[in-house]
Amino acid sequence: MSADNGIYIAKFPEGYRVTYAQAIDNIMYYPENTRERKETLKEYFGASKLWNTEDEAWKEARRLYEEDNYVEYGISYSGEFESFEEGEKKEEMNYMQVLPFEEKKTKRNL
Repeated sequence: MSADNGIYIAKFPEGYRVTYAQAIDNIMYYPENTRERKETLKEYFGASKLWNTEDEAWKEARRLYEEDNYVEYGISYSGEFESFEEGEKKEEMNYMQVLPFEEKKTKRNL
């Protein structure tokens, strides 16, 4: 039976991220810049630390690799991806703009 796991490095506009994951191919399922893809990227890379250089990311990947008993696919560079954090902030701002607070006049607050 396959473990389908590995340690993956990805480049984001903010920097590099490293994750230990199974079924990493899920990050490519949705089209770029869609809400679903950003959510998937966040599921896989959201808890990972941000690294400034590719070298730092590779050092972290090697550290994670040494901690695990079995990594089927080893360490891989997954590519460059759009930010999943940026979309969150925009959606939150739009939500606040679209749904402003309106106080209803009732007998209690007249």
